[in-house]
Amino acid sequence: MSDDGPITTLHLTGMSAVADVRHRVAAICRDHGVNPDELPLVAYELAVNAIRHGRKPAQVTVLTRGNKLVVRVTDARPCALPGPAATDTESETGRGLAIARELSEFSWRISGNHKHAEAAVPLPPGIRQPAPLAL
Repeated sequence: MSDDGPITTLHLTGMSAVADVRHRVAAICRDHGVNPDELPLVAYELAVNAIRHGRKPAQVTVLTRGNKLVVRVTDARPCALPGPAATDTESETGRGLAIARELSEFSWRISGNHKHAEAAVPLPPGIRQPAPLAL
């Protein structure tokens, strides 16, 4: 299914830019009637992974696709994602992909020189087109 349209794109220049991802995605979720806790957490975790393990340039794009709100995190390291990490439940690292798989419809692909990780959640009935970003 093709994308209906991007809502926003955030360029990740480093870890300092990642902090803004969660807040911006939460605002978009609220504007679209989506739980403002889960998808922003997934977006944050995927953005952290892109900065820590990927290559620049990296970016987060929020878009609609049919009846889904989608976060796409892209980086310039076209390699396979690792499998779920076996980490201690008290660990502060190694759980990002597991969180993405648990809280969203998670997928990834390689296209040219880029890796794209996507997390999608359902939009409420009646919401299909991007709403203006209220920040």
